[in-house]
Amino acid sequence: EISACLVGSEMCIRDRDRSRWGRGYAGELTRLLTDRARRQGRGAVIECVPEQTVTRHIAEKSGFRFCGMAEGCCVYRRQPDEKEPL
Repeated sequence: EISACLVGSEMCIRDRDRSRWGRGYAGELTRLLTDRARRQGRGAVIECVPEQTVTRHIAEKSGFRFCGMAEGCCVYRRQPDEKEPL
């Protein structure tokens, strides 16, 4: 399932449902998440399982930084004041 939540001052998305992988959702969700978080002055978090290499690549390309593992997921964060990657 895809879950979106507010964790403290950060917005977070997580998708562990393999049936949706490879359909282009990660890029669109990342764009929506970063746009909304920026408008609200919040940081953003993406959590994905290590096998989601495309999601990990999109997170890094979108300016998120790898922060480690939590509950079997790779955790990527982007602070509200970070500039868009070139």
